Amino acid sequence: MSAAAVRILVVGTCTASTESTLKGLARSGWESHPVKTVREADMVLRTIRFQLTLANEKLPDGTGYDLASLVAQQIGNLFIAVPLSETCLWLPAVENGVRSLGERALNPLMLATEAEGILRSSDKANAALESERSRRSGSSGEVVRAAVATGVAEEVASGERFGRQGNQRFEQGEDAISRGAIAPRRHELRFAEKSREHASFAVSGHVVWDSGAMGKRWRGL
Repeated sequence: MSAAAVRILVVGTCTASTESTLKGLARSGWESHPVKTVREADMVLRTIRFQLTLANEKLPDGTGYDLASLVAQQIGNLFIAVPLSETCLWLPAVENGVRSLGERALNPLMLATEAEGILRSSDKANAALESERSRRSGSSGEVVRAAVATGVAEEVASGERFGRQGNQRFEQGEDAISRGAIAPRRHELRFAEKSREHASFAVSGHVVWDSGAMGKRWRGL
């Protein structure tokens, strides 16, 4: 039996009508957990939250009313069985966390209908809560994915800007090189012209350039 399926705490000895009610609820998927005393019920209620608690009026170590405070803290529902000659009446002591003792009394059939309504409402509330948690979790995932996508887009844009800047610097560098290849200065041209007029000029202490021949050639001294 799944722990999630246990919704009902039964305190005390069950009557035949109570057993019938519990069997009907079990067929709908709501199981029960039985205990015998107030002390046992107190220990269980402090560790597990039950949507519905059914307790006998008289118990070996107290009464079912002794559980009202703890059930109210859990915003639960507590019904107390008061025995009659041939049947019993169920007195709502706590309803949705609010004490309601003395406001009404239920016969076993009415209790079964009341219990089913309480458990169905609790299941719907739990399902809605779980759905909301899933939606929020999905929304958080979308935010994270959007942030990652934004970061990737920024990295791509940064890389493209870097590439464009590199191309611009490369093109500007080529222009600078082409502009740097300027014509020789005028005084250098005049010097070269005078050298050709004298037919030769010294290049070093051992080599001269002879321009008087048909072609330019180097010869050692």
